[in-house]
Amino acid sequence: MSRRTFGLMHQIMSAMVDRFLAMREPFTEQLQRWRHDLLDPHHPYSDWMALMDYQSQLRTLSLLCEGQEDAIIQWREETSVEMDEHMTVRFNDLIEHIGRITRFAGEQQKDVEALVQLHFSAVAHRTNDIVRVLTVVSAIFLPLTLVAGIFGMNFQYMPELGYRYGYFVALGGMLALAVVLLIIFRIKRWI
Repeated sequence: MSRRTFGLMHQIMSAMVDRFLAMREPFTEQLQRWRHDLLDPHHPYSDWMALMDYQSQLRTLSLLCEGQEDAIIQWREETSVEMDEHMTVRFNDLIEHIGRITRFAGEQQKDVEALVQLHFSAVAHRTNDIVRVLTVVSAIFLPLTLVAGIFGMNFQYMPELGYRYGYFVALGGMLALAVVLLIIFRIKRWI
């Protein structure tokens, strides 16, 4: 095999690798946009198919690079013609560039996975905050409901019903109970 054949093969492979290297910047920018969209608490993220397609593209890129690297190594081992030092350096450089793309694709996949996990953690945190507030509100109103239920019973002889200020005392007691519970929850930093 002549030096020109080696050169042509190198140019073809180098052009493919350069196109892969050129894909890094758009991939990185797209991931930045998704990072912003996924962590925006005011607008829920809904384009999950695009994110999964991105991950699929990264896997395809990684597999293509591994295939190219294997093909170059196998071709170098099975060729009967010796490469000079210049061509060896060029092919080693090509394999190193393919390795950089493979590492980039792997890092991007890890970033996407971490970003999705971070998104779900943020959603779970917001849900926990909402549930905590609802629990505190329920805990405040539960005793009030008990008092209202007791006074709502139709008994003929309830001592509080005959007392002239019984209504105001019951209402004041319920308000005091709610305030005390609210203060306790604030002290414990539950709300």
